[in-house]
Amino acid sequence: MTYGIDYIGPEIPNSEVNEFPDIFSGWTGACKLFEPRMRFLPALKTTLFRLSVPWAKEVRVKGRSTTTLDCEKRGLFSFNILVGMYNESVMVQAMPFPPSDAENPDEPGHFVDLLKFEVSLIALISLLFTANAR
Repeated sequence: MTYGIDYIGPEIPNSEVNEFPDIFSGWTGACKLFEPRMRFLPALKTTLFRLSVPWAKEVRVKGRSTTTLDCEKRGLFSFNILVGMYNESVMVQAMPFPPSDAENPDEPGHFVDLLKFEVSLIALISLLFTANAR
């Protein structure tokens, strides 16, 4: 699916982009999703995750295993991740920077849920069918 914009932010409701992943409270107005631009991820396929979370110290993708995304520059994170089996969920989570007045800045922070994707065998079949049709 092609969108007329470079990214998807929280200002676009799910009703308009029904393939957008589930949104959690951590997905604020400053967040932008560049990739993947679909709710259902193809099973057993490497998928690029690329998003901007300016307030995050660290961003990870958590499914059957957990992968920390690389920080390209402050707030922009990406990584190619092998998505697991179908009928699984994949969560994108972020750890905020500690406030400057934190009592224990070395204390580990807590991850906040941002987005939830679903892994689908149908998405994989559709992707393979589209590739073979070309």
